[in-house]
Amino acid sequence: MIVRKKYLLAIGLVVVGALVALGGLLFYYGCGCMPFEDHSHSGEETEVLLAAVKLEAGTRLERESVRIQPTPDQFLPHNPALASDLEEYLGARLTVDLEADSMLLTEDFASDEEPRRFEGEGP
Repeated sequence: MIVRKKYLLAIGLVVVGALVALGGLLFYYGCGCMPFEDHSHSGEETEVLLAAVKLEAGTRLERESVRIQPTPDQFLPHNPALASDLEEYLGARLTVDLEADSMLLTEDFASDEEPRRFEGEGP
């Protein structure tokens, strides 16, 4: 009888331990506490311009020298160069050196230039 009670007690402790471990796992994964969980897609995203290659100050921006990157709004600075404005930036002169994969900012361009004009636009 004593052996049977010890055996049942041991099984009971194993079952309780397994339930506690299972509850801990459910809590851990259920609350979003996973250390490598991808939070990059929470919220809205904006497409911004990144340097596709290293760019030096004085360089005129060309389509081949930039790439478009969707970026969560929570990680954007207050003045990113938006992909929707790419045509306005093409041909503009950079005022700073940029490493490849750096985000372009509106202040990275010379502001003393004449606005670019396209075919069919005013004088």
